[in-house]
Amino acid sequence: MGKEEFLEKAKEMGYTQEQINIIVKDVEENKLKLGLPPAWEMELIELPYND
Repeated sequence: MGKEEFLEKAKEMGYTQEQINIIVKDVEENKLKLGLPPAWEMELIELPYND
């Protein structure tokens, strides 16, 4: 899964833009600095349902 697919799927799953921004920043700063390929799909979890 690439970054664009992650962004699309995260929006579909109900992530807020703020949550998405935090995840992207974390992945890009931490995993890419270590020379690891980003595993975007690992960042997606089912969010709890809020009424």
